[in-house]
Order: sequence, then structure tokens, then C-alpha cells
Amino acid sequence: MRTPESLKEYLKPEEYKLYALIYARAVASLMAPAKLNSTTLSLDNNGYEFKASGSVIQFDGYLRVYGAYEKQSDEILPVVTVEEKLLSKDIQKSQHFTKPPARYTEAKLIKELEELGIGRPSTYASIIDTIVTRRYVDTVDKAFKPTDSGLLTNEKLVQFFESIINVEYTAQMEKELDEIAEGEDDYVHALTTFEDKFEPLLENAYENMEQIQPEKTGETCPECGGDLVIRKGKYGDFVACSNYPTCKY
Repeated sequence: MRTPESLKEYLKPEEYKLYALIYARAVASLMAPAKLNSTTLSLDNNGYEFKASGSVIQFDGYLRVYGAYEKQSDEILPVVTVEEKLLSKDIQKSQHFTKPPARYTEAKLIKELEELGIGRPSTYASIIDTIVTRRYVDTVDKAFKPTDSGLLTNEKLVQFFESIINVEYTAQMEKELDEIAEGEDDYVHALTTFEDKFEPLLENAYENMEQIQPEKTGETCPECGGDLVIRKGKYGDFVACSNYPTCKY
């Protein structure tokens, strides 16, 4: 019964705001859900049609208490009747362009893996660690952005191993591993079947995948006189001799 208003005179302004939020949240959790109708208003004026999309509240429920603290994704529209005349206070024009899908965050990627049936909760951390450690992706604003190395790796894997590197095959393999663990399938048979399919793909990749030559720096190796090139390592790019492993510079 200690409402925020009854305690306001005893609290500092920031304490009052926090207590009011906690109080509203606690009370709202005991109230019925709100009921809203998704609505589009079509407004005709001088031969032009204007549209306003949003929601009309049919029953405010918990919003009566918590509405001030909850951001609505939809615009709340007034209840109107057909043929009712409305006076526009403000008309805004906006131009929209198609946007690409949002990049994966760690949470969104794990959710996608779960929905596709790939991996297990115990493997999600290692999956994320692998793509970051090997620099297949960079983290930009908490989202994964593919690096040039990641894009190239994906392109070549799809080109030469498409039949086994796809979400359907991976999900099926997860199911097969479960069957082996439960004794419903034989691991030797499963491995043999996989190897029979994988070996020809690997041989084809060795023979036909284009080798990317490292970028030359224009300098020569001080130890053997060979060209110095830029190579990629675990911790980023580094300069090394093109004659490796003969020359270790």
C-alpha cells in the first residue's frame, strides 16, 4: 500500500523515480495483458489517399499502470468511425529504401543455430570463439562483420564442398551423432559413409582450388635475398620471407 505518491516527500527525486518504476512494474506483473487491434486508417482528401498504421487499444490492462514506462513499437491510434472527418495536425513525408538484413550478434547467431538444429549448447561458445579467433569475422557495434578472409573462406568452401557444408547436411549430421550416442547407429558405418563422400571433394579442391599468392612488400629478405611478403597469422598480418620454410625470416 506504500504508493510512490505517499512516499514522495521522503525520497530524493532519483529515489522517487526508481521506486515509482519498481512499484509500477510489480503491480503490472499482476494485471491482465493489454488487448490491441492492429489498424490501418485510410484517409481520403482531394483525390489523394493517406494512410496511418498502428494499433487501437481495446483494453488497456497492465498498460494503465505501466504504459508510461513501456515503449510501443506501434503508434497508438485513436478510435474512429467510418466517414468520420479528421483534422490533420501534421503530415510528414518520408522516403524508404530497402535495407539489408541486420548482421548477426552473438545472441542472434546462437538462436539461428538452435532453430536450424546445428550444434549444441555446449558447443556454441567454441563456435563463436573459432570464427572470432581465426578472424573470419570482426565485432563491430556488438555485431559480427565478415572479414575479407571470412568471405573468401566461405566462397571457396561453398564452391568445392557445397554438398556437405550447408545447414541441412550439418543438422542431419547432428542427428546422426545423437543416434550413434544412443546406440541406434554404428560410428564405423557413419564415418565410412562420410569419408566416401568427402574424399573425392577434398581431392578435387586440392587439384582445382586457386592458390592465392601473398602480397609482396617490394623489399628483399636480409637473410637470403628472397622477396618479403605479407602473410596472415593468428594475431593479424605479418611480414615474412617468401622462401619459407627454407628461410625462417
